[in-house]
Amino acid sequence: MKKIIILCLIYTSLFSNDLTKAMDLFNQNKFQKSIDILTKLSQNDLSNSKINFYLGRSYYKIKNYEQALIYFERIIIVNDTDLRVRLELAQTYMMLGLDYDALENFNYVLNNNIPLAVKKNIENYILYIENKKQKHIFKAMVGMGYTYDNNVNNTTDVKTFNTPILKDVAITDKKIKDTNMLFLLNGNHNYKIDDSYILENKVTLIKQEYKKEQQKNIFFISYNLNLSQYKKEDKFTYGLSYLKMEMEEKPYLNILGFSINYQKKILTDIYSFLSFSYSSKSFQQQDNKNLDSNTYGFTIGNSLPTDYYGKFNFLYIYSRENMKREDPNSSDKISNAIIVSNVYKLTDKLSITESINNSYIDEQSNDSIFLKKKKEELNTLSLGLSYNINKTVNISSTVKHIQNKSNIAIYSYEKQTIDLFIKKSF
Repeated sequence: MKKIIILCLIYTSLFSNDLTKAMDLFNQNKFQKSIDILTKLSQNDLSNSKINFYLGRSYYKIKNYEQALIYFERIIIVNDTDLRVRLELAQTYMMLGLDYDALENFNYVLNNNIPLAVKKNIENYILYIENKKQKHIFKAMVGMGYTYDNNVNNTTDVKTFNTPILKDVAITDKKIKDTNMLFLLNGNHNYKIDDSYILENKVTLIKQEYKKEQQKNIFFISYNLNLSQYKKEDKFTYGLSYLKMEMEEKPYLNILGFSINYQKKILTDIYSFLSFSYSSKSFQQQDNKNLDSNTYGFTIGNSLPTDYYGKFNFLYIYSRENMKREDPNSSDKISNAIIVSNVYKLTDKLSITESINNSYIDEQSNDSIFLKKKKEELNTLSLGLSYNINKTVNISSTVKHIQNKSNIAIYSYEKQTIDLFIKKSF
């Protein structure tokens, strides 16, 4: 009898150690190794809810949803009121495209006393499933903003400069502080062709009016047509865009663009994406025709949510702008930009956003006055708050510090802006 007790204690100790090791591997994102240990433990204890739960979670993480479903259902057979397992089960059904079963389990959890954040996530899942069933989805948004700019003309701090041609020249431009009002209207129509393809039409109208510098007032309308193709964890988007801008109520600029985007879901809420784009600028006023250009570029990015530090986005953007005409007052440009941003939820309704943008712009021809190639480094630091008044109304404010450094001092400047924006979605 004593030997049996000792053997039971040894087995229990080994079982506990293996289970702890498997959970540690799971927390280290080593899901397959965790599965290997848990599977062996499961052979001797098929109804152990903890083993089945972590087997289900591990298989879900490696996107083997069929196997994940097996282990979650084992738990539900024994205890069908476990809300956490019901939620995992609902998400697994959703990933398998079993929408009816997913909705049944989401609604079961929703009808219980659960944290507000979990409730909101479930409501978003349900909305996503319901939207999948619709062929046509219409959305609209109106917004109004107010911006203060302490250097609206990007005036330099340099007082005089020297050039090989003009020699000593004094600068008389002063920094001008100004405010502007921005009005925005956006309409969006999605047409679901089938489970793999969605066609999106988007129209945006923006009007910006300055209080003092009224010659800078602009109005533009843009149209985007995107075809998105979904393949399991992959999304391909092919887009056409057209923008027409007016300045001082006169035609100013037309831009025609084309883009190809690829998005990959690596893990839950973790995405990588790659984009290639082309655009053609055509200025409508004769004085600016030398600025007509073609621009080619690509973007690489990652979206990374964290448990304690919010959601991070990382972007690298490369572009090359080629002038359509040879002109001493315009030059081809190569730009490289790195953008790091973070969104951190302070409460369910209030978020704080931070962004750092570091850009390098190199002109490929000599400046016609300074007789050397202009190189600029543009740094933008922004900090903002966003508050959801309700599901359809949001108010936000952003403070920006912008610094442009140039190897030609006259082009260097600093400025700060503060904006307030309110929008309503329909």
